[in-house]
Amino acid sequence: MHRSASAVRVLWEFGFPSASIIRLRCILQTVSRAFRSARCGNYLPSLLVEDVSSDEKDDDKPAFCRSFRCEVEEVKRLLPANSRFPLDKKVIKAVVASAIKSEWSLLSTVKAKTIKPLSDCARYISVDPKPIVCIRARLRLSVALTPQRRHVYRLADSPRCGCGWPVGDTNHVVMLCPKLPRLGRSALTCFCLVQCR
Repeated sequence: MHRSASAVRVLWEFGFPSASIIRLRCILQTVSRAFRSARCGNYLPSLLVEDVSSDEKDDDKPAFCRSFRCEVEEVKRLLPANSRFPLDKKVIKAVVASAIKSEWSLLSTVKAKTIKPLSDCARYISVDPKPIVCIRARLRLSVALTPQRRHVYRLADSPRCGCGWPVGDTNHVVMLCPKLPRLGRSALTCFCLVQCR
């Protein structure tokens, strides 16, 4: 991917959670493990369980001085209504998936949502062969080296397509360019392979 590719869209396309979502998952897993381990009589996990279960308030402290309990309280708001620690793996997975989707809906554009509405890894990544996967990912993330992108990256003097079209963007190259229908579907692959190297 080119460095101009949107980080949020790349993470979403390949099904990777962001750092905040990974942190959320780690907190849920840590507290659930501590509750399970404390039931077995282990001392250190029981200290964490006591800290998380206490009703002490840290509202007057700045954000960087808050206790771990405050972090867990924020995470508890995302849990289903009747959930209690320790959480089942399915519950943790559902909460994380919901958080990923809500974060994506806040950060993404309408166009990106129509391309991929679910948080799972895009299906073509596991189905298509290697060069086609790269081409398709670049086209979907709007960083394929079409004539317009080559002009943006200062690799070409103008955004004009070779067929004479004023702007050779992705839509033109895939749907409208008169060179492609004569050559068939493989022409797009050849074009993108040459342009994306």
